[in-house]
Amino acid sequence: MTSLAPVPCRLDPDLWFSPDPVDRHYAVRQCRTACPLLLACMRRHATSTERHGVWGGIDMEERAARLRSAPTGAQPLPTAT
Repeated sequence: MTSLAPVPCRLDPDLWFSPDPVDRHYAVRQCRTACPLLLACMRRHATSTERHGVWGGIDMEERAARLRSAPTGAQPLPTAT
């Protein structure tokens, strides 16, 4: 049986909703480099109304900026970097 890599947000859940931008930046980096569910999380977040936390390698400030620059009704997905 193959074991899956740990999902970073489950290892330290508070980090993903931290009010500290440095913590959130660290969470984004962890997500983008180590999460086996990155694409699934991106898709889920693209259809969610959740405005807080880090989801799919994108934090609330980046999501707000993407929403402001997107055509009405569109939700741009981040690239997996």
